[in-house]
Amino acid sequence: RAQRAHALLVGAVVGTLPGALRRGRADVALAVPVEDILCFGVLRGALGKATAAAGAGLLLCPPTLPELNALRDWCCDEVARQATGLPAQPWRHPTPIDPRGSGVRAACLAVRASSSAEVLADEHDIVIAVSGAASELLGWPDGHLEGARLTALVPERYVDAHLAGFRRLLLTGRGDLLNQPTALPARRRDGSEQPVVITLSRRAEPDGLLFHALLEMPPG
Repeated sequence: RAQRAHALLVGAVVGTLPGALRRGRADVALAVPVEDILCFGVLRGALGKATAAAGAGLLLCPPTLPELNALRDWCCDEVARQATGLPAQPWRHPTPIDPRGSGVRAACLAVRASSSAEVLADEHDIVIAVSGAASELLGWPDGHLEGARLTALVPERYVDAHLAGFRRLLLTGRGDLLNQPTALPARRRDGSEQPVVITLSRRAEPDGLLFHALLEMPPG
């Protein structure tokens, strides 16, 4: 039953993807036979158990990113909701980490006040604080990067590698770039690339994980 729900969902999304990429959004029409409605509850439960097992290291695969888990649950829940006659609810991206926790708030204030080029992101891959120097370096108005996906700063050819590395960080706390100054191109707002040396660090707060990036100009 879970496989049946998965096939229906994948078919609807794949058929909508080309137009969504052009428009930057997607309206997915999913036709679900009455006898298959309950399958989506089964799918949600099965994938939830698989995600938990992956996080515990019991499956030979890494867990998915938190926002993808939320998107999966939303899809399954929407089928159940709309089957009862309720109106469709649009997908809403998970909100960034709550900055009210003292540790997170202090980290955000420190980054915003820094004279260095610094970026702070949460475990959802969302930028939660940016220094003025980083905004200027990457061609963004002050404050406009906050709330954006961290992939907005990653050249398109490196996005898949970034997502894989970010997922590995969430799973293991280790990464090839962690605490190792590395020369990489950063993506500017206009799509051009800015060579930088990035030093990435990770810290845990009671409200969630934080990822800090220091951007420096390459020597010479």
